Amino acid sequence: MEAMVDMAMRAGGGPVALREIARRQEISPNYLEQIFIQLRAAGLVRSARGAGGGFMLGRSPSNIRIAEIAAVFEGPIDLIGCASDKGVCSRSVSCAVRQVWVEVGECMKKALDSLTLQEVADLQASKEARSHAHRG
Repeated sequence: MEAMVDMAMRAGGGPVALREIARRQEISPNYLEQIFIQLRAAGLVRSARGAGGGFMLGRSPSNIRIAEIAAVFEGPIDLIGCASDKGVCSRSVSCAVRQVWVEVGECMKKALDSLTLQEVADLQASKEARSHAHRG
């Protein structure tokens, strides 16, 4: 997620080298390569080879939902197994605790789906600006 926000903050500026993202976000370059294989397969990023190559977002950050990014790595978001549609518990029909987890999970899914990558990048830029203002 941090790498995607990093790219969104630089959207429109051409390809970004993974080593630059890795340095800024303090993420292992090797780990980042593995992540970007999955992101590219999902169509969330695309690559440019050659001198000045790197990665770019697959589409505008305002058209990428945070839920899409999370789904690449987490799959369906269910807090506990019995709260999924595939939950197999003999008590699931009469279990109030399961219903609580289902409702919490639905709220989390709605929250992730309501946020775009651009909104998170804007929030990050705002936090960085405040941080720099406090230092200066």
